[in-house]
Amino acid sequence: MENPGIPEQHLQILFADNNPDLQNSFQEYCRIYTQASATTTPSAKETLAKTTSASFDILILSDNLSDMTLKEILLALQTHQNSPPVILFTEQECDQNITSDVIVEFCLRKGKQPVRKFEELISLCWEIAKKEQAILQHSEKEQQLHDIINFLPDPTLVINRNGVVIA
Repeated sequence: MENPGIPEQHLQILFADNNPDLQNSFQEYCRIYTQASATTTPSAKETLAKTTSASFDILILSDNLSDMTLKEILLALQTHQNSPPVILFTEQECDQNITSDVIVEFCLRKGKQPVRKFEELISLCWEIAKKEQAILQHSEKEQQLHDIINFLPDPTLVINRNGVVIA
């Protein structure tokens, strides 16, 4: 699958699910069809440890991790500095209370056709990556403008296009 609109970017994905077959299939799918690397983890505690020790662009989080509830994992992730955006990949319908969480970008329900779901997951990952890149570019431009304004001498006037002094 081609990365829509983000050339030469390689996504780092953390895939947290306790199903080893699904983990292996997702890693293989990423390796063959995408510009993404998938690291897998079977437990919530390992997921939390990996998000603090490594840099991931996206966390795909399943609701079948047995050592913590989904709500507990999300609360723990919120306290971490620089937690990656989260895509919930669930067996059940997505709970509105959980999906309204600040770090949860999308929720996708698992299905019978894993490859089709992997395509959707990767598409969502690229969508999040584009959004994150736009936010970063916006903040860089904002900082540049701030730096320019601070560099200007004090007796500067700001005149709008109609020739009116506005500052």
